[in-house]
Amino acid sequence: MASYRLCDTVASLDIALSVLVNADTIFIDCEGRDLGETGGRLSLISLGALHPIPGVAASHLSVFLIDVIKLSEDGILEPIYELLRRDTVLKVGYDLRMDAAEFWHGHGVQLENVLDLQVADIMARAVRREGLDEQLKRLVGFVPRHELRRNREMWVNVHKLNGLDWALKDLGLAITAKQSEFFFPSVTIWYSGFF
Repeated sequence: MASYRLCDTVASLDIALSVLVNADTIFIDCEGRDLGETGGRLSLISLGALHPIPGVAASHLSVFLIDVIKLSEDGILEPIYELLRRDTVLKVGYDLRMDAAEFWHGHGVQLENVLDLQVADIMARAVRREGLDEQLKRLVGFVPRHELRRNREMWVNVHKLNGLDWALKDLGLAITAKQSEFFFPSVTIWYSGFF
């Protein structure tokens, strides 16, 4: 089960914080214009947390959509930023590079204790014993084939980053729209077996 709440007032933000501060793990994604770039602007922070459903062997996912533009007055978002700085809370997301850059350069927030599932995807390839040949095949289309054949050693530490859809395909996971609301918790549990 999942629920979603737009947080565009101080009162709704307080409700979100009452749930999020008790979470060991928070799922994160950001939206905005040109995130992490000069002139970029953060507009939405999505934060989710799982909590058990009493009497049932299942969890409920609460997702809070924080309207950064509406709540941009000085200090209102500081409790959210403090939560993101906390090293005792695991933050999980996919391809958080620009999100993290925006938080740091735009808001002075250094994300701590982060699991970027895109990085985990790269690491999982080694666990799945993907060899250099497969790794180089992923680069075809980005690097000329003759260059990959001629200078194989030069490309040993170069990895093609997958989008979320390709990462799921590599893992043999196909998800439907209905299943998508449970995606991050399921994949996080799956990846945690590698670390």
